[in-house]
Amino acid sequence: MIHNRYIRTPEGMAKIVNKYLEGAFGYCPRALCDNQKCLPCGLSEKLRNSRVKIFCPKCEEVYMV
Repeated sequence: MIHNRYIRTPEGMAKIVNKYLEGAFGYCPRALCDNQKCLPCGLSEKLRNSRVKIFCPKCEEVYMV
């Protein structure tokens, strides 16, 4: 929850935007998405409950890293 609160601040949001624009989170594996940049996505709020995945905003799918 601490990480969640930091990301919602203007400073945290600016860092996430910069990382997204650099492609630090990876690209969509689908050929039709033309290497769309992805965002990290956690499917659970509990620690160590599931792995972090990536979300493609173009095809709106979640993929394992």
